[in-house]
Order: sequence, then structure tokens, then C-alpha cells
Amino acid sequence: MAGAVRGVVKLSEGIDRLEEQLRLVGGEAADAAALLSDLEQVELSRSRGVLERVIRDVGAGAVPLMEDLSGRASPQLAEALAELLGAINDPSAAAALRRLASTAPVPGVRKAARRSLHRLASLGIQPPPETEAPPRAAPRAEWSPFKTLASPIDGAGNRAMWLGLNRGGDTELVALVLSDRLGIVDFFATDMTRSSFDKEISGLLGDADQPWIEMPEDYCRHLIQEAHGRNAGSGTPLSPEFIAWRGAIGRPEGHYDQPLVYTVINAAEVRWDPRTLDRSGELPQLKMFQTWILAKDEIGVFVRDLLSARQSGIMLAGLDPETREAMVVDRAIHELFDVGRRALYKRRLEEMAYHLFKLGRLDPSKLSLAAALGLEPPDRPLRTHPFVRRMVERSLDVAVAMAEEERTRELGPGARLHLPY
Repeated sequence: MAGAVRGVVKLSEGIDRLEEQLRLVGGEAADAAALLSDLEQVELSRSRGVLERVIRDVGAGAVPLMEDLSGRASPQLAEALAELLGAINDPSAAAALRRLASTAPVPGVRKAARRSLHRLASLGIQPPPETEAPPRAAPRAEWSPFKTLASPIDGAGNRAMWLGLNRGGDTELVALVLSDRLGIVDFFATDMTRSSFDKEISGLLGDADQPWIEMPEDYCRHLIQEAHGRNAGSGTPLSPEFIAWRGAIGRPEGHYDQPLVYTVINAAEVRWDPRTLDRSGELPQLKMFQTWILAKDEIGVFVRDLLSARQSGIMLAGLDPETREAMVVDRAIHELFDVGRRALYKRRLEEMAYHLFKLGRLDPSKLSLAAALGLEPPDRPLRTHPFVRRMVERSLDVAVAMAEEERTRELGPGARLHLPY
């Protein structure tokens, strides 16, 4: 109880300090990134309460900062800022809202800005007429990416990404971990010399088991934006540091209807050559795919059935143990690979196909793409899908080994999988 009380007191003190900082900054936006980081860490209702009190005290003087924050904030906070600007009965607030209504990248923010503009108009408050644009201060040099890299996708659907950013003579490493289920799950940024950065990425690109690739920077932004969108749905909180650096990372300029692999490999040729899909069961032999096993808690019931089939020497209804094992695998595939999981693995395989292509490994790249295409249509039975079947068999084998108290399992010459369970 005492710890909980101290936590509440600490939170209250933090909010008080944030409110004081906002009042001190007033219309100056120089500290916007730091203030935004603080605001994003507080519940939206508390952030809104802080901003409402600041507006009451500072009035129109808060407009420049709030407009600047709304251009950097998460969609939820940006909408709240647009609504709160409508509570400032001043033409400068109306002018800021007019700009947000036409330039905000998020539709919900534009809509909130238009609502607030309508409210102010109903009170007779209009933005000043648009004449000659006011002179702007010389912009600070922007961070620009000079190198973007991506790791292979692991068995849990995670992928690491590094962005090398340059501004003048400064170099910054921005690193993220993207999950295809949860969103952006890790982030950090650190300054380093260009020579140190080059040395680090040389090791990643030359890794024998899990080599990284250089990826087009705009597609990296696209993947980051995709992952960012998953955070809200999964309830995974965003790192305040990511929020502070989101503007430097930028948003994609291009529109990507499908993964990049379809720009470098003829999907029709792969689709209509059945031999390619037939060989997709070879993919788990590659070191980059050896962590692609299903989670233990997902396959527990099938592990029990498999153990029963292997340990029982009794013929049931004329079925030998091998046939019973095959039936367990069939049932696991049928029950586990619903529409959602099919889509998840299809995208993973497509991304890995591009990864392998960039490594110059065209044959396994086509196998990966064939395995992805073989997951279509969503009602196609998968018990004969070579890659899916081999992956499920390996997952069950690993789980059985765990059940028999083996902490690691030999997977091939010189390769051992250290299990995460």
C-alpha cells in the first residue's frame, strides 16, 4: 500500500512539473520534443487536464506550442490538441486550426481541427485573411538517413531494424524491433562516430547465421509506420524515445500495396511451377528459419497426443504409430492455421523471400515466395503444404524434447537451437 501511495505521489509531482514546464515555455516551441515525450507518457485524460489548465492561464500564448505539438504527437494526443485549440477564443488559434485542417497527416486530426474551427466561427472568431506568408526562421538542419538495415524475421515474427541518420557532422544510430503482432516493441537511439557505425553494420551484414540486409529507406519507413499502427490495437505502449525521434525517422513517401519481393521476382512463374512449392519444406534447414517454431503453449494438446502415439505400442483401429502421428500433425495444422495465422505467415515468408533475394540466394528466395503463395486462398487445406507441415512437425519435435527435459535439441551439423521456453 505504501508503495502504491508513493507511486501516486510521484506521478502527481511529475504532472505538476510538466504543467509548470508548459507554462514556462508558453509560445516557444524549442522544447516541444521533450515536452511531447513527457505528455505521451501520461494517460490521455491527465495530459488533457494539464493542457486545459495551461490554456486557462496562458491563453493565446499557448497556440504556437500546441500547434507544434499536434504535428508531432500520436494520433490520439494530436486529436485532443486540435480540440483544445478550439477552446482558445483567439484568431491565432483559428489560424493554427486552419493549417491543421489542411495539412495534418492523420484524417482524425484534420476532422477534429475542422470541428474546432466551426466552434470558433460560431463565436464570430475567424482566422486572419491569408495574405503574404510571414517570414520563417531558418530551419534547423534535418536528420537524413544514409543507411537502413534489417535483420531476418525470427520465429516470433520479430525483426530488428537499424537506421543510420546524419545531420551535419553528427551520426545517430536509431534501432527498433518490430513485431508483426504487437507493433514497435523496442527502440533506442545513440550517437556514434561514422567509423564505429560502419564497423557495427559490417558485422551484421557479414553474420554467417543471421545476415542482415540493406533495405530501401522508404520501405523501412513503411514497415515502421505499419508496426506503429499495430501498437494501439495490441495495447503495446510506445517508447517515449521513439515518439521523440519519430519526426526524424519520417513517414514513407511511396505507397506499397504489396511487399517488395514482388518487384524483383516474377510471382506468376513461381506460382505455376509446382516443384518450387514442393521444395519449400527445405526452408527449415536454413539457419535463418531454425527459430521458426510454434509457441509451446499453442501446441500443448497436440504434444500430449503425439507422445501418446509414440509411447503406445497398441494398434488402435488398425492405425500404426506413424499414421497416428501424421493424424496429430494434420489436426494441428487444421486447428492452428486459421485465416489470421495464414496471413501472418504469408507476410513473413514474403518478407523473407526479399531478404534472401538481397543476399543473392535466389533459389531459397523463390522457395519462400512459393510457400507464401501456397497459403492462398484462405480456405485451401494446408495439411499437404510442405513448408507448413515441416514447420509444425519440427515444432512438435522440439516441444516433445522439452517435455522429455531436453533443454536443447540438435538440429543439424554444428547447429543447436537454444530454446526460449
